[in-house]
Amino acid sequence: VGAYTVLRPGQIYLQTFEGQPFEQLGRAALARTMPAWRAAYEAVERRAAFWDVICLPYPEAADFYQDAFDWDGRTFDQGLPSTDGLLAPNADVVRRATREKFEIASHQQAVLFAPSSADHERLDVDRLADSLGGDFVILLRGERLDASSPRRTGQRAGIVDVTNYPEINDLILASDVAVLSDSSIRFDYAITKKPMIFLSPDFEHHQHERGPDLFSFVESAPGPIVEHVDQLPGLLRDFSWAQKHQGEYAAFNERFNKFHDGHAAERVVDGLLGWGS
Repeated sequence: VGAYTVLRPGQIYLQTFEGQPFEQLGRAALARTMPAWRAAYEAVERRAAFWDVICLPYPEAADFYQDAFDWDGRTFDQGLPSTDGLLAPNADVVRRATREKFEIASHQQAVLFAPSSADHERLDVDRLADSLGGDFVILLRGERLDASSPRRTGQRAGIVDVTNYPEINDLILASDVAVLSDSSIRFDYAITKKPMIFLSPDFEHHQHERGPDLFSFVESAPGPIVEHVDQLPGLLRDFSWAQKHQGEYAAFNERFNKFHDGHAAERVVDGLLGWGS
């Protein structure tokens, strides 16, 4: 069994990961589908062994990667470059262009709706769109496993299936509120300080399927948690509940996003340029 990665002489491997860590990953995640010895080999020898430096959203995340990949190497611990676009000078331009692309009128509230694959199968998104009416557009963002699913929701008034749209930052900027499951999107969405609602109709099932999260989703969610789609229309029409969650929201950003200021990429580049010094 060969390596996944072959580096040319002089190359530096920068591992940025896909969003913030919140669920089991690396050795622990792989061990759910393969023997422990193979999980350790896949996590360390075929992955982490090739990294020169990893990007952290916050310094304490290093503990997660130490456990998952035996990582004790170099880190850039001042934010993820992927978040910079959310605070870029042209963010408003991107928002307008994306809304135009999906034919979202200026008076309409755009709801970024990103349920997990398991939730997606249980939810009646058509019913939600009908309940909300013409002043709302649902941007339905499925997970990668949903991209080729025959159960995907088709285009219709009030719903735009954006599962295949490649740039999540554009969707975050274009939307006015998010309805999310316990996914990594919540960390990036919080940077915008726009309201979030958390839908978890079968959270215990998710925990059983993927193992315990690295920290409590329920305790860290900076917004209301609901179990039924029928609870959403009222929350989406009236954001008065957001005031109640301001303290939780601020604490969430202080914990997970304090380095996400639109300049993380600059700090990473500075670190790479000063690599040998």
